[in-house]
Amino acid sequence: YAEALIRVERLETNIKSFTAYTSYFDRAISRNVFRELEPIELRNAVNDFIDVVKKDIERSGIILHKPIFNDFDLYTIPMHPSEWSSILFNFYTNSKKAIKRNGVKGELFIKCGREDDKVQDKIFNAFFTTSSASSHQDSDMDSLTGTGLGLKIIKDIIESYNGNIYVAETENNFSTTIRVEIPENS
Repeated sequence: YAEALIRVERLETNIKSFTAYTSYFDRAISRNVFRELEPIELRNAVNDFIDVVKKDIERSGIILHKPIFNDFDLYTIPMHPSEWSSILFNFYTNSKKAIKRNGVKGELFIKCGREDDKVQDKIFNAFFTTSSASSHQDSDMDSLTGTGLGLKIIKDIIESYNGNIYVAETENNFSTTIRVEIPENS
């Protein structure tokens, strides 16, 4: 009986997460109906994303640090709102997999601002993944496996706007920093 109750609670949690995620993407994608691009204010994009994943982050035991916005009016060039939803969600799911795989108390931090710097890394190549099924002995393997396409797709989106994405030097004892550079709206 206890095991059945645990499974029902897990199912309820998964349904709530799925409902929140689909609502988030539905809102973002519905804004693309007319295919009009619009400048994206990063503060709004990040805060909307955090509102959606907050409960999942808490359930996962991940610490989400308060985002830092190093300026005001951080508008990107015109983009589809769903593209920023995809970028942030992909980073989140990759982070969650890495945290679980390494068995550590995970921490996430988002910082937005204006700066310059550029490099590249192989994690953005198609089909490169660190989360293949063969590399895990976990019973929850399906949640850890990946196709190796997520970051490649994100890279393609960012580069289509003359932006750049790369693994940057880490800050504040974090293990990985992914930096996204998108031209600013003029």
